[in-house]
Amino acid sequence: MGNMSKETVTLVLEGKVTLADFVQAMEGVHALIESLQKESNAGATIDWVVDALEIGSAVTTFRGVATEARYASVVGDVVARYEETGRLVQSGRYDRLSSGARGAVQKIMGVLNGKITAVRLETETTESSIVKPSQPSLSILIANPSLVCAGSVRGRVQALNSRGQLRFTLYDVIEDHAVSCYVSPGSEAVMKDVWGKMALVRGQVSRDSESGRPMSVRRIDNIEIIPEGQRGDWRHARGCAPRLPEDSLSPEEAIRRGRDA
Repeated sequence: MGNMSKETVTLVLEGKVTLADFVQAMEGVHALIESLQKESNAGATIDWVVDALEIGSAVTTFRGVATEARYASVVGDVVARYEETGRLVQSGRYDRLSSGARGAVQKIMGVLNGKITAVRLETETTESSIVKPSQPSLSILIANPSLVCAGSVRGRVQALNSRGQLRFTLYDVIEDHAVSCYVSPGSEAVMKDVWGKMALVRGQVSRDSESGRPMSVRRIDNIEIIPEGQRGDWRHARGCAPRLPEDSLSPEEAIRRGRDA
């Protein structure tokens, strides 16, 4: 569990995020990390620093930094326990959570109020997506398992983070929601000159089984930049349509005749 690639945990809030909801979610994830750390090693001292903070879908990533070398393995263990927490909540096995973790999860999931439509617990290797219809009780939380297959997602590349394992957020063109993308070490060349651009990202795509929306792309093997053209290019289209005859009806007249018929 001490793999250095397992140093971060991420919380994603999908939907319209208010300040109050964001604060509640951060308090919940803080309590969850503290609870999981105590379960791993109650005496360990680890600083969980904000590694990435992105607007839109409110993507927040925390990186564990052990204050002493002897606690380094605890970081990976906490990340593994965070993954397991997501799997347990997604499968409805809340009885397997400790009381501390259960209370923290309850606080995080309490922000699912209609404006925030889903919560994702995510690491470099996996994610769990949880939604619910209306009530705050954990008993009626609905988890949509993910479907993973080779594919591609089109969107705009934002928030590139090159610390440790390359990670960036892609905002898809269909619903403009955050898709977490992970580039394996040694494949940094595919990220050249893509920040802020429209791109087609190919790899292992994890999708919500109910809505089909992409949640993440891992094992990325290609990033293709999509040309968007230059400002004012629309002017080149002037004159491409044939001129209408002089006696043709205007659009207004055609609509009027169709209405009066």
